[in-house]
Amino acid sequence: MDDISDPINLYTITGPIYPNLTSILPSKDINKLFSLRYAINLLNSQLEKSNSERDESVCRPFSLYRGIQSSIQILEQVKAGVGSIIGKASFGSFSFDENTAKSFATGDMNHACKQPVLQKINISTKSGERLHRSLFCKSQSFGDVMILPYQSLFRIVKAERTELFWYVESDLVDADDEQFCSVIGPWAKLINEECLFKTGMQKPYFRYLDTNSTSFLKFQVLVDALLRLDANEFAKEELIELCLSKYANDRKTLNHIDVFAQNYRGEDAAYWYSRDWFLFRTLNEALHQENYDTIIKLRCFIRDLHNQLAALQIDYLQSLPHNQPNIVLYRGQTIPRSEIEWLQRYQCSLISMNSFLSTTNSYQAAVFFSGEGTDDVDQGYVSVIFEILVDTRLPLNVPFARINYQSIFQDEEEILFSMAAVFRIQDVEKIHDNFWCVKIKLEKNLDDEQWQLLTSHLNA
Repeated sequence: MDDISDPINLYTITGPIYPNLTSILPSKDINKLFSLRYAINLLNSQLEKSNSERDESVCRPFSLYRGIQSSIQILEQVKAGVGSIIGKASFGSFSFDENTAKSFATGDMNHACKQPVLQKINISTKSGERLHRSLFCKSQSFGDVMILPYQSLFRIVKAERTELFWYVESDLVDADDEQFCSVIGPWAKLINEECLFKTGMQKPYFRYLDTNSTSFLKFQVLVDALLRLDANEFAKEELIELCLSKYANDRKTLNHIDVFAQNYRGEDAAYWYSRDWFLFRTLNEALHQENYDTIIKLRCFIRDLHNQLAALQIDYLQSLPHNQPNIVLYRGQTIPRSEIEWLQRYQCSLISMNSFLSTTNSYQAAVFFSGEGTDDVDQGYVSVIFEILVDTRLPLNVPFARINYQSIFQDEEEILFSMAAVFRIQDVEKIHDNFWCVKIKLEKNLDDEQWQLLTSHLNA
């Protein structure tokens, strides 16, 4: 069995990791990329771990070479892009020896549609110093191999066809490069401004899009990516393993997990969510605390529940009176008093909620769940009724549907919205001291240019 403690050793032309990474990383296939996330993390970690072992000579200007074979269509695109910055969607293995690279470029030419290519990468002193922490040199039978980091950026200097092969020369782009700063810089700031995986941050009840659009966009990208992942057996096993670990000392819950493992089907996700069991608690806790590691491990259930709501929505909307396109739903809960001040401040603005959102068609039920501002409400909190207006004629931003559950209120129905719904605040009014009504309206589909640009690669 291969020793995964040394992933760089496995990342060779003959090793098991190399063919998978080199074929899947450029493909943008999100399911295959996700399946390799551990190999990618291990390789990145190993590159960083070897800092002190590297030769200081890599800090001087130098050039690397790589021989590959590529289609004429791609090479013509590269030629047309001379002067522009491109990203390499894989780890790059390069040689210090130009002749070695040429032999790889011209060897084993079995595909008539492929062209031999010699790549030359120039690395300046400044880039060499920056990459000293990321380059790794490994000896092979054909000489030393230098591995460049995943998603390195280059500026194309020259692309021309010679008698024997295509010659493509590029400069490794430094983070201080003027072109990099003007083109890539704003997006790097957007992505890095608030890292998805920061811990210890205070988690708001709502996202106010006027003040926190970056955080909102990044959460939407995560949701969009999770919904594109396949709900395979491994994803279900990862979910069960998470719950077994979380509730290891709770025998009753462990029995529930066993029942779930034996009986769960994706088309019944709403049934399992509506039970006050471990799934409901674990999912809502992870979403409220923005625990992204847990959210990713719950991806199977999130995807199934979202898709079931989308399927149930068709029947739900058809069951509504045709002459009443607007429906009003209610949600009763307690929130910190400070949140009321924010809701008042941002009337007419957009807000988003991370979690799946349970609502009801019964105002009486919502009042009951809110606590109605009584002394039973925790100090510093207030009771709130959210009155939610939905115009069913619009293309709406998340699916929602009626789900079956046992209610103590006659004729009450639960309407469940999928996660990350977006609403517009219409009015905030006080009913009495500790009891408020907040009127919001479900927004239509997102058509923001920034959102479309952020997610365009997922549609490739």
